[in-house]
Amino acid sequence: MNQIVAWLKRLIPKQEANDIHNIDYDSLIKLGFKAFLFDYDNTLAPWRSIEVDERTLGLFEELLNRGLKVAVVTNAPRSRAVKIIERFGNKIPVFGNMGKPRIKKFEKVFETLNVKPEECVIIGDLFFTDIIAGNKLNMHTIMVVPREAKGFIKQAARITTQIMYFVVFYTIGWFFRTIYLLSPNEIYNNVFDVDYVHLKQHGIKLIIFDYDNTLAKWRNPKPNSKIFELLTKLKNMGFKIIIFSNGKNHRFARLREILKNVIIISSAKKPLPFKLRKLLKYGNIRPSEAVIIGDQLFTDVLAGNLAGIYTIKVEPLDKSEFFITKILRLLERFFMLFIQEKPKIGGIRS
Repeated sequence: MNQIVAWLKRLIPKQEANDIHNIDYDSLIKLGFKAFLFDYDNTLAPWRSIEVDERTLGLFEELLNRGLKVAVVTNAPRSRAVKIIERFGNKIPVFGNMGKPRIKKFEKVFETLNVKPEECVIIGDLFFTDIIAGNKLNMHTIMVVPREAKGFIKQAARITTQIMYFVVFYTIGWFFRTIYLLSPNEIYNNVFDVDYVHLKQHGIKLIIFDYDNTLAKWRNPKPNSKIFELLTKLKNMGFKIIIFSNGKNHRFARLREILKNVIIISSAKKPLPFKLRKLLKYGNIRPSEAVIIGDQLFTDVLAGNLAGIYTIKVEPLDKSEFFITKILRLLERFFMLFIQEKPKIGGIRS
């Protein structure tokens, strides 16, 4: 049974994006990924086309300038990526006839780039080639929508691919995607155990805290003195601090008077990510520069993951909770059995 589950998980990408330009490379770099492997057909260029647009070539230039490694790994002949070969030469190696989802030829890829598989992100449009191969090797997998192409056959192939993935996702894939979205990047006993110095060193500017059972016991209008000391310390370290709660506005009137330098947002409607995204936009903060810390998988962690923010889960301070939360805790215990190990800021740390 475990083997069947492991095989099914290989079909599902860790992330999805409309195209290679809608990927948050900053967040991936912050998580310690060093190399980006791109499929060619329908990912970088329309199927069987040698034309790669200037925007894509510009993206490659940017990644190289940031000291990252880039390669093309395609089942097509190497010669199809002629524009990339002419532009970049050995800076971007092109590996053709890879035979994905088979993984044997990836040994040469890793050797050439001098990286480990877990340091790589593979990006492609086909779940049954790119994604399966990447998941087999424990790479971070991102599936993009196939490129638009002219011609009936090319369009039919594109639509067929999307339908196949739709069927896979809505029969078995949704469970594994849900598990991934409920998985935090880090887990601690409480907010005091978090390595804030490490977060600061890796460019985190904003820390978003849940309130109930994260900073204070449920419905407690005022945290204890240690929490105030922690928030003051974090402010002095240069972090922006926001308390982001699903609680009603009137509950925080007194707290706003006490914490004048901390923004408190109520009725956050977690796990919906819309307010989080608006916060980042108005604060001119990138998702890669923010962390959300909370005690619930189904609100704090899920909202953060949906918004593309680094997520840290802590244990609840108290067992007293709203009755709906108690029901979610039962589900949480079940899903914790399947929680996936996710990349950490700065790479995997012991």
